[in-house]
Amino acid sequence: GYKMDDIRVDVEGVYSQLSKNNVTGAAFNPDTVADSLTAISGLVNVYYDIAIEDMPITPYIGVG
Repeated sequence: GYKMDDIRVDVEGVYSQLSKNNVTGAAFNPDTVADSLTAISGLVNVYYDIAIEDMPITPYIGVG
């Protein structure tokens, strides 16, 4: 993540792949099931830190 004064930003990415050849204990009809499935996703979160004096924790507002 990144921090700029009272704003923090983090970026996440996920890659996942599944092949039906790696699944055991299941029967697949080859005409209706794809050989493999790939999923790629990403997420961006933005946080605004609310600075309050003499407070042991920092409250924040987040969007993502």
